[in-house]
Order: sequence, then C-alpha cells, then structure tokens
Amino acid sequence: MWFDEANSYRASYGIVTAMFGVTILGAFGFKIMLSRLNKQLAQQEAMPGATEETEDERLRISKGFRYLV
Repeated sequence: MWFDEANSYRASYGIVTAMFGVTILGAFGFKIMLSRLNKQLAQQEAMPGATEETEDERLRISKGFRYLV
C-alpha cells in the first residue's frame, strides 16, 4: 500500500487524510464533552447541597474549577 508504484501513493494519502478527519471529529467530540461537564459544574455550584458529595469529591472539584475548552 505504501510503496505501490501503480497508484503513486494514492491509497496511503487517502488513509492519512481519513485519519486527519477522524482526529478532527474526535477533537470536536471531546470539546462537546468538556463543555457539557462545565455546564454540569456550573449547575452544581448554583445549587449547593442539592447533591450529596463526599469530601473527596469536593476537594477534587473545587469551586470555580472549569475545563479549558
């Protein structure tokens, strides 16, 4: 596939281009996931005591914490 003289690397370029597309889609999906988590954190901060959190969770996600998107 990589050294096929007849296709002059067309198959390999297609594979690389397809992987770029998959990477872009994965990064966009990751951005959406982090945005949703930020919204959940904002809702939890707005209603303190609405959910029962352990002390460990409170220390792990302190007030004002956000994922960088």
